[in-house]
Amino acid sequence: SVTLSAASTITASAQAQGLPEVIDVGVDAAAATAVADSTAAVKMSGTSSVSASGALTLTSSNTVTVTASGDASSSGAGGALGLAVVNEITEAYIDSTGIISADDMDITATGSETVTATAKSSAGGANEDGDAGTKTESQTKLEDYKAETSDGSVGVAAAVAITDLSRQTRAYINTPA
Repeated sequence: SVTLSAASTITASAQAQGLPEVIDVGVDAAAATAVADSTAAVKMSGTSSVSASGALTLTSSNTVTVTASGDASSSGAGGALGLAVVNEITEAYIDSTGIISADDMDITATGSETVTATAKSSAGGANEDGDAGTKTESQTKLEDYKAETSDGSVGVAAAVAITDLSRQTRAYINTPA
C-alpha cells in the first residue's frame, strides 16, 4: 500500500475594541480584519509513477477557522468593522503520464471552514466625515463588497460585518487513456 497525504489547520483571529474617548462619527472606532490563506494539496503529476501491491491512497484535508470582531460599543461614536476572509484550496489528484498501478485507489479532498465576523456599533453611530477624499476602513469595505439595499448602495454604516469565503476543493484522476 502507498499513502500520500497533506493536511493544513489554520486559526486566525482579530479583535478590535473601541475606546471610550472616541467620539467622532466620521471614524471607525473599532476595525478588525482576519485573513487566512490555506492550501493543502497532495498530487501526482508530470511523469510520476507508482506501483502499489495494495491500495494507493491520496488524502488532503484543510481546516480553517477565522474570527473577526469589531466592537465599538464602548466608544461614544464611530463605526465598527469585522471582516473575516478565507481563501482555501484543498486538492488530491493524479494528473500524470506515468504508470499508476494499484489494487485499489482512494482519492479524497476535504475542506472545512468556520468563518465568523461580528460588529457592534457605538452609541453615536457612524456618519460621513464631510471630506469626499477620505474614507474609513468600513466605508472602503462597503464599497469593495458592493453593499446595497433596494434603494441603492450603502456608503456608511454604524456596524459592518463581512465574511468572504473562497473555496476550491478537488479530487480527481486525469491520466491518458
